[in-house]
Amino acid sequence: MITLHTIQTSARWGLVSLLALSFSLTGCGSNNTDESNTDDIEIAGSWESSFGGLETISSESWASEWLTTTVIEYSNNDNWVITQNPDDEEFNPSQFSKVVWTEPTDDAFYYCMVAFGQETADDARNSTEIADNSNPDNSGCGGFGWTKLSRPQPTDPASNDSE
Repeated sequence: MITLHTIQTSARWGLVSLLALSFSLTGCGSNNTDESNTDDIEIAGSWESSFGGLETISSESWASEWLTTTVIEYSNNDNWVITQNPDDEEFNPSQFSKVVWTEPTDDAFYYCMVAFGQETADDARNSTEIADNSNPDNSGCGGFGWTKLSRPQPTDPASNDSE
């Protein structure tokens, strides 16, 4: 039986897949457009997704279990990244996306892909699509909640001890 929840979950996985499709860098140097610094992307690291799976972000790429995309440029000041899908990607090959994120707090943040399938990085960057982060768990990202990424919790070796 197909329910609204099933449709929403499928749509979210589609958005997550598209996001993952849009992250994998091919250049050297900083892609940071912030004039004040040359820091790495502030959300760099390995993260557990609220939809399951691990996502790894660097100043060069954004990778998930489904896709690795190239980071073309980003702004830590304005919390956005432009990514490009691989040229052999089934959906939107070589096209660009814009992802926005919330400020990281308590080892977690939310992100939303506001533009995807754009012909150029300029098209993605200049997209007028917006996201509303006032209730990211439930809404504000194309009619859905945002994706939450959290730092993986370390396993307690003591919990594996047998008595």
